[in-house]
Amino acid sequence: MRFYFFEKIDGKLVELDTPFNGKVAVATGGYAKNAAGGFINGTTTSVTLASYADDYVIRGERLVTADDFPGKDVIVKHWYPEDTDAKTEFHRLV
Repeated sequence: MRFYFFEKIDGKLVELDTPFNGKVAVATGGYAKNAAGGFINGTTTSVTLASYADDYVIRGERLVTADDFPGKDVIVKHWYPEDTDAKTEFHRLV
């Protein structure tokens, strides 16, 4: 799986020019919570990516949060290769 970052502008997703695009997905943070303490579906608090990862080694690991994109409404695309049963997902980075 790989991560790609978009900004939502006028209801459209525009891919951001960031070195984080296309990096290997290592982990996704938890859902954001609302005032009542419930989870907000379609959100994530962070993603962890890497320049390289396999079953034994991870190189260039980096935690990415909304703070890395000040003033932007960022949507993270979780892209899976076509040879998997997983579907592409989108989460708002909050």
